[in-house]
Amino acid sequence: EDLNIVINSSAEEREVKNAKRILPLRKRGNLLLCTLLIGNTVVNVLLAVVTDPIWQYAFGTGITGQVLALATPSAIIVILGEIVPQSVCSRYALSVGAASLPLTLIVVVILLPFSVPIAYVLDRLLGAEVSGVYSRQGLMQLIKLNVESAAHAKESGLTKEDALLLGGALTYKDRSVGE
Repeated sequence: EDLNIVINSSAEEREVKNAKRILPLRKRGNLLLCTLLIGNTVVNVLLAVVTDPIWQYAFGTGITGQVLALATPSAIIVILGEIVPQSVCSRYALSVGAASLPLTLIVVVILLPFSVPIAYVLDRLLGAEVSGVYSRQGLMQLIKLNVESAAHAKESGLTKEDALLLGGALTYKDRSVGE
C-alpha cells in the first residue's frame, strides 16, 4: 500500500508538472481553440486535395470512383484524425498536451494572423472562459460520480467517507447547528 501511495504521488506530480507547462497557453482558451480548429481544417483539406489523384487512380473517374474518392479520405480523416486522437486525448489530456506543446506553439505562431482576430471576437462576445468553474451542486454531483462508480472510485481514490466529508463541507452553510 505504501508503494501505491508513492506511485500515485509521482503520477500526481507529473500531472501537476504537465498542467503548469500547459497553463500559459490554456489561459488563452479562444486563441488555442481557433488555432487548433483552423490547423485541423487546413490539414484535413490539404490531405484530401493532395491525395485526390491517388484515390482517382485507385477508384477511377466514374461516379462510383468519385464517390469512393470522396468517402475513403473522409473515413480516414474521421477515424485517424478525429476519433482516435480525441479518444486518446480525453484519457491522457495533460500528458498529450504537454508532449505536443512545442508543436502546438509553432502552429499558434504560424496561424496567429488568422487566429487572433477570431479569438478576439470570441473573447468580446462570450467573455472569459469559465469551463473549470463548478457550482456547489455541480461539485456534489462530481464527487458522487467519483464515489459511486467502482472504476472512478479506484482512479480518484475517493471513498464514501471522503464524499460525506466533502459533501458536509460544501453544504455546511445550508445547515443549522442542530443538523
